[in-house]
Amino acid sequence: MNAIKFLADKGVFQRIHLDTLDADYSGDKKVYEEINEHIECDTMTLLAEFEGIDLFVDDNGMFSPNFVYHLQNEQEPDLTELYPIGNIVFVGGNNETGETVPLTDEQVQYIRDNIVLELFGKTNVEE
Repeated sequence: MNAIKFLADKGVFQRIHLDTLDADYSGDKKVYEEINEHIECDTMTLLAEFEGIDLFVDDNGMFSPNFVYHLQNEQEPDLTELYPIGNIVFVGGNNETGETVPLTDEQVQYIRDNIVLELFGKTNVEE
């Protein structure tokens, strides 16, 4: 498992594996396409970067009925005002190259210890 997905409808974190992050991956799919499939949306945004961790979120989340979460990070006070909507995928990020990389065990532990997503509300847009 080299990434973490936050399932907004269940409010839980789930370890996932992105084939495109494997060193021996030889397919045609790009890492961003695979992340997008896990987020289950048409478009996504890189919402935040901290501690070498990137958060990709559903870019269309505000236009459909979805759960809104308040992201809290005890180590990064600037991130406490983020309100992601919909599913999230956490992956590693190389700050020097901008490349998406697998999460390390330390980053997984950091997410477990420091990232809290509390249900803030639900968008009220009709389908």
